[in-house]
Amino acid sequence: MGSILRVKPPGRDGKQALIFSCPGSKKGRKNGTIYASFDDGKTWPVSRVLEPGGFAYSCLTQLANGCLGCLYEAKGYNQIVFARFSFNWLQDGPATTHE
Repeated sequence: MGSILRVKPPGRDGKQALIFSCPGSKKGRKNGTIYASFDDGKTWPVSRVLEPGGFAYSCLTQLANGCLGCLYEAKGYNQIVFARFSFNWLQDGPATTHE
């Protein structure tokens, strides 16, 4: 149900990061969360909830403008959502755009 993507986030001097999406709840498929690791997955110090409700199978991508995107199932598997967000959002920046 998760997705992982290696990216070069802005402001990190070309150093890569891993971005991971998955349900952030131990009970059920909910609280879709995006995590970031800067040490090849040894630690995941950054995380932010993308979808507080139901969240299932997801797929991450990096867009041409450098933003990140996550396609996922929501609302009890009845809706497919594409959320666009910046790396800054992941570190408590502006809100996401859902389509």
